[in-house]
Amino acid sequence: MKPLIITQARMSSSRLPGKILMTVKGKSLLQYHIDGLKKCHIPIVIATTTNSADHVIEVFSKENGLHCFRGDELDVLSRYYYAAVNYDADVIIRVTSDCPLIDGDLITEGYETYADQNDDQLFLSNTLERTFPRGFDYAIFSKKMLVEAHQLASSKYEREHVTPYFRENNSNRFKLHNILSPINYNYLRVTLDTLEDFNLIKKIIEKYHGTSLGYKEVLKLLSTHPDLIEINKNVKQKE
Repeated sequence: MKPLIITQARMSSSRLPGKILMTVKGKSLLQYHIDGLKKCHIPIVIATTTNSADHVIEVFSKENGLHCFRGDELDVLSRYYYAAVNYDADVIIRVTSDCPLIDGDLITEGYETYADQNDDQLFLSNTLERTFPRGFDYAIFSKKMLVEAHQLASSKYEREHVTPYFRENNSNRFKLHNILSPINYNYLRVTLDTLEDFNLIKKIIEKYHGTSLGYKEVLKLLSTHPDLIEINKNVKQKE
């Protein structure tokens, strides 16, 4: 199998424009995101848009020796499809760039479980039933499944969010496998969507050296420091 990590990224964010290139300790949050993914030792493609504002993301990719694919802004499913075809992937690992504290070890554990099952109709994720915080999300599926979704998914929701075709329209043909955390942390968020989220991530990195921590250590940190949880506890996830 030829696995490929595809992370979607763009500069236009309705709640926090330019968020992925905001900096902490002189480094962009997109760089922290990529550094976490590199622990997987799996090729990475940044899938961004053809908008002129996203030229900086292509420049970032080139400066960091990463593949970059530019496609439709709203049809993210097509962006994933063409990126997977262009870079000859058999298995796609989907992540999003608003997860600067993503831990490659967590994704590696998921990929090993996926590979052991050797099933090209398998959709594996840790978000089918959320027990990990937002910010540690990933999904793994075959190119065969992605081709079908690209050809048949028709709604705006399916095309913008990539995975609903597998999760909601599988007609029992797709095998859904959820990765659960031993402890339910679904009340936490370490994703980057608002200024409050940024302030939390900034504090984790600056005060607690968060990018050197594994995901289990980040979870322990958050669960034992209620002052951190307070920072963005009132942020509502966009529907």
